[in-house]
Amino acid sequence: MSTPLPRISTLIAETWSAFFKNWETMLKTSVWLIPAVILIGSISIAKTIPTVYAPIFFIFYAIGVFLSLWVTIRLYRTALAIESESTLKDTMKSDITFFLPVIILSMLGGIATGVGFMAFLIPGIYIAIRLAFVELIVIDERIQAKGAVPFFVTPFAVLIVASFAYVMTPNKFIGLATIGIAIAYVIYGLYKLYTLNKEALLKSWLLTKDRFWPIFNRQVVGVIIFGLIVAIVANIALWIVEMVSGMDLSVAENEQKSLPVLFTSGAISGLIQAALVPAVYFYEVKLFKALQKTR
Repeated sequence: MSTPLPRISTLIAETWSAFFKNWETMLKTSVWLIPAVILIGSISIAKTIPTVYAPIFFIFYAIGVFLSLWVTIRLYRTALAIESESTLKDTMKSDITFFLPVIILSMLGGIATGVGFMAFLIPGIYIAIRLAFVELIVIDERIQAKGAVPFFVTPFAVLIVASFAYVMTPNKFIGLATIGIAIAYVIYGLYKLYTLNKEALLKSWLLTKDRFWPIFNRQVVGVIIFGLIVAIVANIALWIVEMVSGMDLSVAENEQKSLPVLFTSGAISGLIQAALVPAVYFYEVKLFKALQKTR
């Protein structure tokens, strides 16, 4: 039988201790959240400018997503190295090797969770908890995705080409048929990806076996505590900037964003996340390692 997990208060105390001791190390990576948040937020401007310029902001958005994914992988790897008292010497090139495995296995876990939510709320929550550590398992065990190109990259590339064919062809029936075939290929590709990579998903499933409630409680409390801290600090920072500059940053909630408002609100939000979000990664890693040690 598994031994009990550390108390929530113990996990939180150890998280804050690791956070303050290693804040500067984590900040070297998390600081990239500032441009990532700004670039991702720039997509809202695409609706307010001439269509011919819109693709530029979609490119900015894609770069922002790339940056945020790299930050996630790097922070997890750094936190894992600190937890195991080892040194992470790899470069960004090494981090990029995790991109496809993390994307594919997270997507497969997300699909399983989505099916659970469609069936009913509780099954979705249950599956989400059981597969919550897929990303960490991939990074910790350096798992590589199987069939990434033929069953992930190629199907979605075919779907993109089919979508262009639909737009360009005068015969919309042929265009729709092409998209239908491409979608069927994507579904087949996802099925093949699952059959090839289900071992990684099963590792998370087995790691969390018979521990749903202990993990659920710790995940919920962690999200509430760290999420509230980030939200409160970010709102206070935005309020102070509004008071000092006279800029109405509430406009950031509308679709009609101006560049100064977008940059200011994005920079503040990114700065707060860069400063505080590393604590979330430490908390997840400590819970993950506790599960491994007590299994």
